[in-house]
Amino acid sequence: MLNRQFFFKGLLFLIVLLSTLFQATTIEPYATGDGIEYTLTTEAFYRHGSAAIRERDAKDFKMEHIRHKPWIDNYKAVTFDAIHAYLKDPKAREYGGFYRTTNGQNFGYHFSFYSLINTPARALTAILDIHPQYAFQITNAFLLVLTSFLLLFYFKLETWQSIGWVLLVNFSAVYYYIGWSHPEIMTAVLLLLSLLFQREKKFVWAIFLMALASLQNQPVLILLIWLVFSAGYYEKWKLKNWIQMAFPALLFFLPSVFYYYYFGTTNLIKDAGYLDISNVTYTRFLGFFIDLNQGMILSLNLLLIVYILLLVIRFWKAFTHQLKLSHEDFIPVLILFLTFVVCMMSNWNHGMAIVNRYAVWIGILVIYHSIQLLSAYGLRLKSSLILVVFAMQCLFIKIHQPYNKFDWCSEDHLPFAKWVLMKYPQFYNPDPQIFIARTSKTFDFSVNNSPVFFTNKANGTTKVLKVAVHEDGLSALTTYGLTLKQINTLKTTSCPIAHWYYFNDLPTLKKINIDHLDLVRGKKEIERIKQSIYNNPQWINEITKKANLNKTTLEEQVEADALYLYQQE
Repeated sequence: MLNRQFFFKGLLFLIVLLSTLFQATTIEPYATGDGIEYTLTTEAFYRHGSAAIRERDAKDFKMEHIRHKPWIDNYKAVTFDAIHAYLKDPKAREYGGFYRTTNGQNFGYHFSFYSLINTPARALTAILDIHPQYAFQITNAFLLVLTSFLLLFYFKLETWQSIGWVLLVNFSAVYYYIGWSHPEIMTAVLLLLSLLFQREKKFVWAIFLMALASLQNQPVLILLIWLVFSAGYYEKWKLKNWIQMAFPALLFFLPSVFYYYYFGTTNLIKDAGYLDISNVTYTRFLGFFIDLNQGMILSLNLLLIVYILLLVIRFWKAFTHQLKLSHEDFIPVLILFLTFVVCMMSNWNHGMAIVNRYAVWIGILVIYHSIQLLSAYGLRLKSSLILVVFAMQCLFIKIHQPYNKFDWCSEDHLPFAKWVLMKYPQFYNPDPQIFIARTSKTFDFSVNNSPVFFTNKANGTTKVLKVAVHEDGLSALTTYGLTLKQINTLKTTSCPIAHWYYFNDLPTLKKINIDHLDLVRGKKEIERIKQSIYNNPQWINEITKKANLNKTTLEEQVEADALYLYQQE
């Protein structure tokens, strides 16, 4: 029996290893999200053992990139070059998330722990003579494979538990982020291992790993505090033992001490205005779980429903005195607290891989606690549930993986959201940033980008299905053929979300002047395409050659190509 279990676990480990390696090696290396910062900090650690980024680090990375592929093939070449120019200028104080100290040292506004972890993999890319950006794929894949090994062969788990966690974790949103130059997988892995160690009452390890996770994602402090108090409860509040167990939690303050020492502030991100409690809305909070464009439901789907049912049953049994609650029963409350904190982010439609970045590691709490709650049920039921949930996760990966290109999926509506917008637009009213960015293809959430129309063009006819209008730009709808009375009527049937109204009344929207709409949208789209051309080194290089061949100016050729592309859409 034991040999059979060992063989099955070994086979599962091999499958996870192969799927992880496949995902890691088939994704083109790219500085996703804030990846330029993590890339250059990794270069700094690799080249001189310091987190301080030097101009030479950027120059050497560019040279190394060019050894493997042309610089114009780097989709973020323009941004890389702009940051390189900043590093060259000793008078510049900050640019794009990079800050210069009074002593002339440059640091990113994210702490450097993930870049430090990534440094051995960067050294490996040099040994293997492969693109340096592959270091992140190597690091992420290693962390996932190591965690799967520990789940299957180290922790004291029943076979169904270890298999359940391996399957549901590796094929959650984690799968999409294997190719990312970002700390989501590292945070998810450290969080899961911490939870498993606390499950075995090894609180020193649990607190240490959770503290490491908090170095890159400060909201993890909420979980760290919970662990510290859980350790105190386990030790029956014996102060000496409790302090010894909780001591690793002090690691949390390392980033604050670091930034205070160099910049006189504990958090550069907060100072830059990226966090504000006014950003939290009911729509954003709920959408974190169920939004069809980026919510946790795209990753955990059926498991979210199962988890809610398991919680209802457990709390009902506790209420009717059939069981006693434990410290782990605070996990759903912790999930809600964490969600509230991450909802403070100003940029909510950030670059992502299908699922919101924060849902990657917060989702680990859902997976962990679901398996724990299933322990109270029969083997056949819990095994069947795990297999069905796993199958659904694989199905969702198959549906969404084609849209997982770098960090660009935040620029368009995903399949389920698009279907609802086409069929039942009144039922999908997400955080305005999500709708505006994915509909207008621009990240302008001011009144200047209002109104934003979602349309469907079929059989030569354009229909307006949904309109988002800034509360200060309602009168602009009169230029599209609506009267002030109609606009006021729409306003009374809608409530603003973060200063934007959604209008879904199809009979009224039919009165919009489509010719004027097409004219305005055409001008905006041509300008957007032109900007995309100028921002893409490879594209602008090709158009420059075309301009020389046609004996015209670059500006005229860009205009002509943008117009042609618009007409082909």
